[in-house]
Amino acid sequence: MRLSAIVQDYAYRARLAKIVSEACPNASRGRSIFLGRFDTGGAKGEMKIIDKVEKVEVVVVYAMIAMLLVAIILGTLALGRLLFGIVVRPPLMMMIEPAELFASFGMFLIIVIGLELLKVLKLHLAQGKLRPELVIEVAMIAVCNKVVTLDPKAMTADTLLGLAALLLGLAAGYFVFVRARAEDR
Repeated sequence: MRLSAIVQDYAYRARLAKIVSEACPNASRGRSIFLGRFDTGGAKGEMKIIDKVEKVEVVVVYAMIAMLLVAIILGTLALGRLLFGIVVRPPLMMMIEPAELFASFGMFLIIVIGLELLKVLKLHLAQGKLRPELVIEVAMIAVCNKVVTLDPKAMTADTLLGLAALLLGLAAGYFVFVRARAEDR
């Protein structure tokens, strides 16, 4: 983002904050949320609603991380059990049927989606914000999982075109966000 755009955005937010503070004079004693800061001041021992929401958010994110870790571990064990069952099944020439191969690819990609979601949640905890390109990346992996495990004979042309359009749209969005982030640096 260029400096002039940043200055204009800040000026816009300041005007908006002034309008809100005039309309609701008791809404905030400190900086406005429109300027990027929350009012967390007040009497000693008094806890603002924003602080409570942030604490609940952190607890929810930690709970989601714990559940996601359990799901990833169980998914990895299930994938290992599936592959082990394929390998030890007679004949021992390690012949894999295409249906079993697709099932293992699907499970593998689901685990990758879980790991990417875990990365997004960790980044949210560390930086306090979500990077949109990571969310789009997870969505692209999920759509690719559907494409890989899809039986094209069972799908209609409309469904295949819809998946292609969805993937193209996600790729375009990813490109825009990555390019915008590179210009900001």
